[in-house]
Amino acid sequence: MNEPVVRSLSTAEIIGSAFQVYREHLAGLVLVAAVPHAVLLLTDTLLVGVGMEAQPLLLVIMLLTMVMNAVALSALTLAASTALIGQPVNVLAIYGQLQHTRFWSMLVAYFVTTMLVSTGFVLLILPGLILGGLFILTVPIVVLERTTPVAAISRSVQLMKVDLMKAVAIFSFTVLVSVLVPLVFQLIAGFGPLSPLLNAVLGSALLPLAYTANVLLYLSARAGEGFTDQQLQAILTESRTE
Repeated sequence: MNEPVVRSLSTAEIIGSAFQVYREHLAGLVLVAAVPHAVLLLTDTLLVGVGMEAQPLLLVIMLLTMVMNAVALSALTLAASTALIGQPVNVLAIYGQLQHTRFWSMLVAYFVTTMLVSTGFVLLILPGLILGGLFILTVPIVVLERTTPVAAISRSVQLMKVDLMKAVAIFSFTVLVSVLVPLVFQLIAGFGPLSPLLNAVLGSALLPLAYTANVLLYLSARAGEGFTDQQLQAILTESRTE
């Protein structure tokens, strides 16, 4: 008999399961992540091509990057959840489901938590790791529970403070896979005209692995509340039929 998807997992089990799901659903997960990365790359190329001034260009790209990152994480929440219950990951279906999520709530929650975590990293790194661990479930909560930004952030803190070490460990894994590994590749390859393309490829390939671990952490935390596979299935089914 197969083990339930929604169950309490250790840090090692979460990371191991993330790699397994990533291998089994590689194509679908990467394609889901590739959509916002492709939009960002295309927009970046067009803006540079029209000769936009440096400072306004940088601001526009920063804002668009924030929006596309939020879209990618939300879509990957649905994609990883779909993969975990044993269903194929279809790109069109995932983005169709995303229409029924609280987009603005998700965007505000992502922006607020990103700013707070970034500030924490500036303050000697450790505060950033702690805040990142506490806020790590914010986007999955907004997407799957359809809450407001404040409620999602508060709920993430409540769930993660129970086992902060696990939360910080998974957040560190996420940063390692989705930020540090691409940065190392960029440094090795050097920064040049093809850097945006390389960044898009690496982001599309690695972000699904990192965020599958986040979703597994969320489901592990929800297991302690009595949340079940059937309830997860119902949430995903509802988002597809609305």
